[in-house]
Amino acid sequence: MTMQPQQITVFFPCHSLEDFPTWLEGPQADDLLAAWTAAWHPALIAAAGCIPTWASIDSPPHVVARSIYIVPAAFDSRLAGDFAGTFEVCMIRWAVSRSAIVAESLSKLDAPAEVCAEHAAELHAIGLAWLLGELLARRMRSVTNLASTRFGQAIVDAAKAAVLADEETFRERLKEAYGFLEAARAQYYPADFWLLDLVLLAESTLGDELQSEIDSPVVATWVADAHLIESLSEKQPQILSQLREAVESGRIAPAGGSWDASPVANMAPETLLNDLKKGQALWTKLVGQAPRVYARRTGGFSALLPQVLSGLGYSGVLYMLFDGMSLPDPHTGRIRWEGTGSVSIDALARTPLDARSTTTILSLAEKIGDAMDHDHTAAIAFAHFPENASPWFQELRIIGRSSTLLGSFVTVDEFFRRTTGSGTRAHWEPDAFRTETPSESGDAIEPDVLSKAIENHVAEALRIRLAQQACTFLIPTPCEQQAAVPTVLATSVKETVPFTKRSWFKKVFSSTHKETSVVLDNGLVKLKVHPRTGGILSLQGPLDRANLLSQQLSRRSTRATPPTGSAWVDPSDRAEYSLMKADSIIQTRNTEIGQTAESRGHLQKSDGSAVGSFVQTMSLERGSKFVILDIQLELESAPQGRLFEEYAACRFAWSENEDVSLRRSLHTQSIATQRTQFFSSHFIDLHHCGHGITLFPIGLPWHLQSSPHMLDTLLIVRGETKKRFRLAVGVGVERPFESAIDLACSTASSTPQGESSWESDPFFGPANVRVGVMEAIKEGNRTSGVRLGILESLGKAGRVAVQSRVPIVAAWRCDAAGKRGESIELEGNSILMDLTSYEWAFVVVEFTA
Repeated sequence: MTMQPQQITVFFPCHSLEDFPTWLEGPQADDLLAAWTAAWHPALIAAAGCIPTWASIDSPPHVVARSIYIVPAAFDSRLAGDFAGTFEVCMIRWAVSRSAIVAESLSKLDAPAEVCAEHAAELHAIGLAWLLGELLARRMRSVTNLASTRFGQAIVDAAKAAVLADEETFRERLKEAYGFLEAARAQYYPADFWLLDLVLLAESTLGDELQSEIDSPVVATWVADAHLIESLSEKQPQILSQLREAVESGRIAPAGGSWDASPVANMAPETLLNDLKKGQALWTKLVGQAPRVYARRTGGFSALLPQVLSGLGYSGVLYMLFDGMSLPDPHTGRIRWEGTGSVSIDALARTPLDARSTTTILSLAEKIGDAMDHDHTAAIAFAHFPENASPWFQELRIIGRSSTLLGSFVTVDEFFRRTTGSGTRAHWEPDAFRTETPSESGDAIEPDVLSKAIENHVAEALRIRLAQQACTFLIPTPCEQQAAVPTVLATSVKETVPFTKRSWFKKVFSSTHKETSVVLDNGLVKLKVHPRTGGILSLQGPLDRANLLSQQLSRRSTRATPPTGSAWVDPSDRAEYSLMKADSIIQTRNTEIGQTAESRGHLQKSDGSAVGSFVQTMSLERGSKFVILDIQLELESAPQGRLFEEYAACRFAWSENEDVSLRRSLHTQSIATQRTQFFSSHFIDLHHCGHGITLFPIGLPWHLQSSPHMLDTLLIVRGETKKRFRLAVGVGVERPFESAIDLACSTASSTPQGESSWESDPFFGPANVRVGVMEAIKEGNRTSGVRLGILESLGKAGRVAVQSRVPIVAAWRCDAAGKRGESIELEGNSILMDLTSYEWAFVVVEFTA
């Protein structure tokens, strides 16, 4: 049966648009949108002479003859009433896609017309726009009153023009229809709001799928690390050329900045700055423009970023990640993010919507309404990989090309330019930002993740120290005497200790001397070795009477998760630790070098079965505040579980009666932490009752506070093959950030020639300041000055004096890019300046001729 329909009706699973099911997911959401937008096909509207209407599937209206009724397939079972015998009524049922619904509907027309695909897509999109506009009006406690306008007639005219292939009339009537929709929205929300299309690049998405994103009907932002753009230039040079043109024309804005996805928290400030500069340089070289907005797909954030990014000329930050890691929530969208150093930068902080999901489009009115209600600047971002968005998001793009009904699509650059000054201040302490773990799933931990972390840590420390040593030749007094110091370990914090024959002798203990304590004592540090475990029984400073720290090695396993339905048991309550048993302890004392104690033994379970063997050497050099732990571990079986549930560790413990303040290193700065699982590759400070103990993991990044008075430093995890480790413990160390760098340099296979500790650096500041040499300034063959990075490292704001061993005539501040700022007061060869808490200030120092 064919006919000339009088109306087209789509059944909705609701009684009014106020209770429209915006929460639907998957096939249900797809079927509902497919049914509604199919009804807006130009041929159907032109034949009916009116726009589609909707009715409740639970309470269908009286049947109108010569009508088409469309039932979303997912809700067909809810259709009330029997339409089978109704004369001249066409029921479209069980069609599961829009194309199927359109094909079946057109087959019922007397003379279905041919319509080009582009015109059909435009009317499908405006049908979606009508639905979302109505839902948005109700979300904003209003109505559109479109029935009193010529909206319906404009759509019918556009449909007829599409049937006649009248392009000009079709565009005019379509524009008129969108004008009615925008006018209706202006009645309840006349202000602008913004939509951002974020296209995420990955190594696996650098193929032909990028072409569709280049041809997007709306402006977009491409989020990528610089190394991905380098890969794109090698794999798809034609796409790169088109990207460059799109960026130049403003159709695409780059967002990124980092060279790769390495976790930000793993980097020293110098490494972070170099990473950003390298990324900027490559973007500029290949695309013609470096990103003005910083973004990361993965790798975490840090409170240090605002001051570094501002100094490099960034105008904003996409304060969001796309790997599932959470960030501190500002509870608003547009913020002014204040990081350490009291430096702020604009940021968009609203979590992006998943453009792959149909629910994202179905619930878009709710999301927009929430943003309008709660944000001073309403903005919504959509994130997706190339050619990975849902077809409904593509229709949203078509709407965005023709109308601002649902918001204006803008690039991130334009967004921050047009919303300057509208952000709400947001500030978080450095410890608030989570650090990316290798994996929460034991099956996916990267092989040798700890070994690689140690290698990167040592390489980073060598770069920092070599930059310092590059300027030692400027010091007027000869440095050759200092260069004779044998190792960096010996040049860490030193004090002169009175030497007596009594304090230096050689003694050997075996496993038969179980009750005899092995003691290492150089006058600054006193260490007792536990006679049964071979670990550290006690550690004390010269004036301490109580024990400050104990240490053992252990293998942790975790009992299986209780069966489904059982009471939840925390992993820490299911943990089982092996025992450390010493077979022999050998002590050696040498008048030239210092004292050592070597313990050998095995790790065993509570039932006595062995799980591994160990050799631990404890070294205490003459005049040093550091105990060096050299550990060799052999496990019977490798850990197989999750990172923080199955591992071998160096366990430290302190008195449970002491109120200990725990501080960890982040970007070589010392920050207070309340976390039980945390990252710290440089040092960990334990402060209690005026005493200071500092643990130096020397590149071992991951630590677990397994109880209020115990800390596990992870040595071996799943996939780790390294069996030898070095750590250090310091007593009363005043500059742990400097000592951590020296200790890391000492582990290199070959120490750089002329290397010494921070004490011989050309520039040095008070105990809370680390002075780094960023680069030398040349005039011909002469070094006329240097650019310094002066890092406040303990969270203590105030006026500081940075002393120079090189005569200087002038100094001034600059930003991270080198742009000159205000001059700095000099007092002799000292630079006097004010530093805020955790500020990283850049200073150019000019030498005398």
